[in-house]
Amino acid sequence: MTKYTREVHMSLLHKKRIILLLGLFCLLVASPATAGNLSYDVNVKVDCNAVNFPDQKPFIETEKNRTYVPVRFVTEKLGAKVDWDEATQTAIVKKENKVVKATVNDNNPTVNGDTVSLDAPVILMNGRSLVPLRFMSEVMGSEIKWDGTTRTVYIGMEEELARCPNPDQQVAPQQPSENVGENNSGGSSGSGQGQQPSGGNGQGQQPSGQQPSGGSQIPAHLDKNGNGILDAAEKSGGYNKSGSSKPGSNPDFNLGTDLPNN
Repeated sequence: MTKYTREVHMSLLHKKRIILLLGLFCLLVASPATAGNLSYDVNVKVDCNAVNFPDQKPFIETEKNRTYVPVRFVTEKLGAKVDWDEATQTAIVKKENKVVKATVNDNNPTVNGDTVSLDAPVILMNGRSLVPLRFMSEVMGSEIKWDGTTRTVYIGMEEELARCPNPDQQVAPQQPSENVGENNSGGSSGSGQGQQPSGGNGQGQQPSGQQPSGGSQIPAHLDKNGNGILDAAEKSGGYNKSGSSKPGSNPDFNLGTDLPNN
């Protein structure tokens, strides 16, 4: 090998290393959740029953007050079927006449073909896809109750949640929309899917809200001391298919921000 050839070879290797390092840096900067701003002190129950998260636990991204939950664990408890398309890194969630598709690192899941814009993407951690809790619950047509004492979020239908012990506040569901991504073996959508076990006490939480007599829906957020902060939004829902707030709704209310800072 000539000196010129060696120099060209070394130059190419150097450039590849720089590109690789830049790529890793971009991934770290773009990540919506880093170890320093996550709190795992949350619990999730569906119809009063604890959801088991054997490997990847739900968490609160404290910087933006957003709760993420593993897709499969919760949606299957709500009666949905989850398929995983390995080739496109897309979770496909089906329940009755609703089909939701959500792709890892994408902020624009679709619900029955209509795009919904979120302020946070589907993420992948420990081989599990995670989504903002409020979005997923609303897509499933479920209500949410939050027990600040036990830091537990209750998800389910109103009649089921009425049986749960002392959830102190309630958030009524808004328009259906959903977000799910689940990675696993199997490269096709449909039956080739990543499976997510169900089960235990690693859980997620969500803020509370109330249904006032005036017809507006009031989602509630909690501050660091556990005090409720209420934000009013229209009863018809605080977002549309493009993800923007409806006229008259609180611009600070979006599908991703739902739980308190730790």
